[in-house]
Amino acid sequence: MKPRSLVDGAALAAALAPLVYAALRVGARLLGPEPDPAAMLWTERSSTLDRLSLTLYATALTGSACVAIARKFADRMDSIVLAACAVSATALFAQGALAP
Repeated sequence: MKPRSLVDGAALAAALAPLVYAALRVGARLLGPEPDPAAMLWTERSSTLDRLSLTLYATALTGSACVAIARKFADRMDSIVLAACAVSATALFAQGALAP
């Protein structure tokens, strides 16, 4: 395995992290209402930290697929990462506008 494919795969996984976060946030919003923010300040566990840790875990799981994509399409990784950034930004904006 080339070290460049590991770097490209990591870049692709990092570019897809906001998309994963937006998908998890919309999924949580569809499954139930968000608790009262004032009550959340005084709890021992924050749902925000739970969502961020779940996003990190899900992004790490997609990392191996991203490395495989980087190995297969090594010559086009610049445009693939750029497209992934655009899709992730659009998904994060849509999530923030439609399901805050």
